[in-house]
Amino acid sequence: MNRAFTQITGFQEAEVLGETPRLLKSGRLDEAFYQSMWASLHQTGQWRGEPWNRRKNGDIYPQRTTISVVRDADGSVSSYIAVFGDTTEIKRSEEAFYHLAHHDPLTDLPNRVLPRARMEQSLQRAVQRHPAGAPVPGPGPGPVQARQ
Repeated sequence: MNRAFTQITGFQEAEVLGETPRLLKSGRLDEAFYQSMWASLHQTGQWRGEPWNRRKNGDIYPQRTTISVVRDADGSVSSYIAVFGDTTEIKRSEEAFYHLAHHDPLTDLPNRVLPRARMEQSLQRAVQRHPAGAPVPGPGPGPVQARQ
């Protein structure tokens, strides 16, 4: 616990001593996320990711986090050390960049890149859901020809 923790979360040391990290839980992540995190900690002794947590005032914010297991001389887990940083400004910059890349700066209408990106996302989801493929109706009778 240090000054940066208080600046990021708004919690004072006395408020968090003896508490579990659930105090910061945002409710934005499902149980599978936490199960995966704990599985990584048990298997490798560390975990890295970008969870969303909650400040004392209730605001939800993104973090870049690394958690490491600390073991005693017997090899038993004695504690965990977490190092994290608030990535709110990075996420805002990414969103602004994405918007600029996909919208006309004068009219704010979607440009040609956005429909293509959405089509590629849709195709990727379709391939994930139906890896064997699905028939695609063509313009007339006969097999559909792919263009190269």
